[in-house]
Amino acid sequence: MAGVRGTVFGVDYDQAHQQVSAATFEGTIFTQSQGRTATIDKGYGAVVDHTGAPTLSQLTQGQISSFQQFDNIAGLLEQKKQEMIDDMKNRALQAVPQVVPGQGDIQNAIMPKLGF
Repeated sequence: MAGVRGTVFGVDYDQAHQQVSAATFEGTIFTQSQGRTATIDKGYGAVVDHTGAPTLSQLTQGQISSFQQFDNIAGLLEQKKQEMIDDMKNRALQAVPQVVPGQGDIQNAIMPKLGF
């Protein structure tokens, strides 16, 4: 079992070694296995093997750098997604003819322009 509280974290399962590893970058996570509970705060990681005994350690600079690169890329992707949404919305609005109230059904004016 694991719990999360306003947290940015990563989890990995190594099938060959039957180990779960977790790294906390923001906030706190906890694990509970076979009656053992471990709290993993920001900047720390834990490895839990088949015995359920968590081993805590501080994150390496490499782990932190890797997360920062991922976070930067995720932010850029989110920004690009919003730009694309805004562009599609603007194109859709440009394709809609100006409709003067009382001059026909707005649905009949819009649908052919949108390809429906």
